[in-house]
This record gives sequence, structure tokens and C-alpha cells, in this order.
Amino acid sequence: MTVVRDFVVTANIDAGTYTNKVQWSDLNNEEVWTTGATSQADSQIIPDGGNITGLTGGEIGLIFLEKSIVRMTYAGSPLFFQFDTISRGLGCIEGNSIAQYGATSFFLSDDGFYSCDGNIVTGIGTEKVDRYFFNDADITDLDSMSASVDPIKKLVVWNYKNVDGGRSILVYNWQLSKWSRVTTTATGVGSITTTGYTLEALESGIRIYRFRNYTCIIR
Repeated sequence: MTVVRDFVVTANIDAGTYTNKVQWSDLNNEEVWTTGATSQADSQIIPDGGNITGLTGGEIGLIFLEKSIVRMTYAGSPLFFQFDTISRGLGCIEGNSIAQYGATSFFLSDDGFYSCDGNIVTGIGTEKVDRYFFNDADITDLDSMSASVDPIKKLVVWNYKNVDGGRSILVYNWQLSKWSRVTTTATGVGSITTTGYTLEALESGIRIYRFRNYTCIIR
């Protein structure tokens, strides 16, 4: 699930029943999903590319399928969104490998790591880490992958299970186009952001953090 413009967008609907269907809510109303005369909520079947594996949002949406990538652009009434295939034959094999920073999405395809800015798909692991990854990774457990972005240091981080039963990390610096490996015992990576807090809380030494669906208060 993601947000494209002022719409909440989801895919792979009904527990995998519609694996190539994208659906979006009404404009600025995440509670309305029914198509109607006064609603911009609707859905779209993506006919080519296999199952949808992930989504990223922003001003445009990117729909990642197993063998294609489709751009989702708001076009207004009557169709609401325009869908353009920007990659055929190359898609994303694991949704947990997707990480986004700004307009750029990073992901794993069946032959390596790529980035996509909404127009161009670029191989970032070619002749650098792609062969190493597929030799090191436990391909049968790719769904335990996780990916995250460090926007300050310009890094994308992937954590995955390796063939020895442990965990490995690959780090990509998109500013320098360089890769590194990290030894880890961590089972995953994720993003954490701070929420707003009052001056009283600041003075008392309380810090409030939100991680996914959890709020942590640290004194």
C-alpha cells in the first residue's frame, strides 16, 4: 500500500485473489473505495508482467510486477489514472527488496539490483554485486529480505538470509555508485523517524519515536 498524489493505492487484492489488480481510494478519502458518480475511486488490471510484487508512491506511482514495471500517473476524469509500461521483461521478484528515496525506487530483479526514477530503469549492481548476491543469498527465503534507506548518508541497505543460514547486508551508496558488505546478526532493517513533541517533553528528557505501527517513549 502506498500514497500516489492524494489517493491511497493498494494492489494484489483480496489475499492474492487478484494478483495483478491495482485499486485506489477516492480523492483525499481513504475510507471510500467504491466507484461512483461522485467518487474517483477505481481499479485497474495490469494484463502483462505477472503478479504485482510492490508499489511506490509520490507524485507518480510505480507498480512493480514480476516481469514489468508500470508507471501510474494521475490524469483526471474520466479515467483518473494513466498506466504506462516503462519496463518489459524486467521487474521485481521480491517486494521486500523495494526501498524508495524521493522519486527513485531501488529493487531486486531476477538478475540483480536496479533503480528506477519513474522513467528509466538503471542497473546498479551489474558487474559489481549481482553475481555475489545470487551466490550468497538463500534464494528459497527471499521473502525474509528487508530494505531501507539512510537519506543522510545516501545509502540503501538490504538485509537477507545467506546460504550459510546467517544474515548478510549489502549497502549501496547512490551518490558515489559504490557498494559495500556488512557482517551482521540483525534479522532485518527498517526506517525510524521522530514525531513532534512539546517543549515540556524536550526539557524532561523524553524522546518519542515511531517505528512502523509502534510508538516508543525513551526517557
